[in-house]
Amino acid sequence: MHLIWKRIEDWLNIHAPELTSLLQPGASEEEIQHTEALLSVTFPEDIKASYRIHNGSGGLFSQSHFIVKSHALLSLKEMVDYWRMYAPLVEDQYPDEPTDLDPESSDEPENWRTGLFPQQAYRIMLEDYDRKLIPFLRRFDEDALCFDTDPVHNTYGLIIDYAPQSGFAFYASHWRDLLSSFADDLEAGNYRIERWDNDLFLTFDDPTQRPI
Repeated sequence: MHLIWKRIEDWLNIHAPELTSLLQPGASEEEIQHTEALLSVTFPEDIKASYRIHNGSGGLFSQSHFIVKSHALLSLKEMVDYWRMYAPLVEDQYPDEPTDLDPESSDEPENWRTGLFPQQAYRIMLEDYDRKLIPFLRRFDEDALCFDTDPVHNTYGLIIDYAPQSGFAFYASHWRDLLSSFADDLEAGNYRIERWDNDLFLTFDDPTQRPI
């Protein structure tokens, strides 16, 4: 992760040093462990390694704060705040209510993660926010990229795009892969810097859409 972030920082230092200055210092091991305890999850190793390097990108409100693939990197505190907003605690109304169902004959609802595999794209309807999805990248339109911390299925560490308004989520990528592809795109010239008034934009320039 150090090498990937250095590639990003080197590019930003040349083309947009104002953006480099927004990247915050890394979190301590104690801060990471405290956040894991608050969320009752264990972070994937690439997430922890990344947060030891940069704990957020300096805020959410200026357009210039959107760095990684047009997303702001949330600090650990912002991560907890957004997780609490997406996943309010809900207590069972009738925890001791008896049931006539035979426990051995009742099937557990199939988890949406079942059958997901890396390198395959999915679009899934989630009726309720899955609290094992931890938001860490956020767009100005309120969509968030979350990393999955469910230890049971084969999706641990995958990046899921969650849209609060529509309730949709779909498979994206592991954080190391996503961050590395961002560095690749920067170095390949697939991003351009745009300045509007006092705001700085890092805009993806799709090479497949360029005129020949």
